[in-house]
Amino acid sequence: MSLLLAMHLTGKHINYYHICHRKLWLFHHGISFQQTHDHVADGTLLHLTAYPQRAQRYREIQMEGIKIDFYDPHERVVHEIKRSMK
Repeated sequence: MSLLLAMHLTGKHINYYHICHRKLWLFHHGISFQQTHDHVADGTLLHLTAYPQRAQRYREIQMEGIKIDFYDPHERVVHEIKRSMK
């Protein structure tokens, strides 16, 4: 078995690879300092308050290593809620 197949890679690994190799290394080794950042708190609040009807129409999906904000199974569309300056 190759090393790549033996490693458990997630979407975050791929994202961090393209953004910052240091961030990828820290994430892969379980080192994270972001949970206390204001943006994380903002994102949590946004996740809890955005689209209150979401629970009725869509569902949040959590798989190993990733969480999709909500998925519309009828249209087969993945939705991600992000903070913006608007």
